[in-house]
Amino acid sequence: MRINLKNIFYTILILLFFSCNINSKKEIDDLEEISSLKNNSEKELFLTEIFNFDQSMRGEKSSNILLKFGKNSKQYKKYLIKMDSLDKVNLKKIKRYLNKFGYPNSNTFTEKANITPWVVIHHSDLKTRLSYYPNLKKAYQESNLSIDHFELYLTRTFLMQKGYYPNSEGVYNREKKIEYLINELNLKG
Repeated sequence: MRINLKNIFYTILILLFFSCNINSKKEIDDLEEISSLKNNSEKELFLTEIFNFDQSMRGEKSSNILLKFGKNSKQYKKYLIKMDSLDKVNLKKIKRYLNKFGYPNSNTFTEKANITPWVVIHHSDLKTRLSYYPNLKKAYQESNLSIDHFELYLTRTFLMQKGYYPNSEGVYNREKKIEYLINELNLKG
């Protein structure tokens, strides 16, 4: 049997085409999902579902896999891949939500819905975290994100960027620590 490179090329091209179409359809579905949110109740439900989905992969589930199989097991690695995939899906949804509606108002939404964007961003990589700094800073300044959450976001971002926990001099003061972290991370905006 002789392999025809031309046929292999066209087969690969067709597979790539269908793959792109599937991704495009998913993108359109996600955009339509955001556009269909017409009132605060629908937005609340949307955010709460993302939060619950995010948390369903963490905590006890992670601990159980670690305890049963260990950190270097294929089960734990498979779990991490699945969690990373879930985090990327949630991040796309939150990105679209924030672009359309902005950060959820703490006076309008439940705490769970309100912190959902922060939780999703908190589970992202350094580059993504840094890109959302203006959104989180604005939410903090408008009292839509608590000082606890904003400080934790900055502290973990510092750890990811520098490789160690920040040490500050003198008596602990949250506002001063936030200011210190913003300066040390060279954040603007």
